[in-house]
Amino acid sequence: NVADLYQIIRERENEPIIITSVLGDPLHQCAEQIKNLFEQKRVNILIGSHKGVPAGISRFANIVVNLSPGLTYATEHGIPAAMVGIVSCVQEE
Repeated sequence: NVADLYQIIRERENEPIIITSVLGDPLHQCAEQIKNLFEQKRVNILIGSHKGVPAGISRFANIVVNLSPGLTYATEHGIPAAMVGIVSCVQEE
């Protein structure tokens, strides 16, 4: 439910939020920002697949990232793709 998603975002307004979306910046451009976010306690990751994350949610995100420009992931591949990409950014250095 979209209303529940907005409620979660409101409850976690002081925590970093990463959204994956085809409308985001390429992963390699966001790598340093992503790494910096993980210096905090908890990072929230919303994975846009199929229809994506509702457009209004993106305004609350610290980063909107495109995991792989030019490719569309199936819903069941969104989580592994996001985790591999984000872990790669965090462990890069």
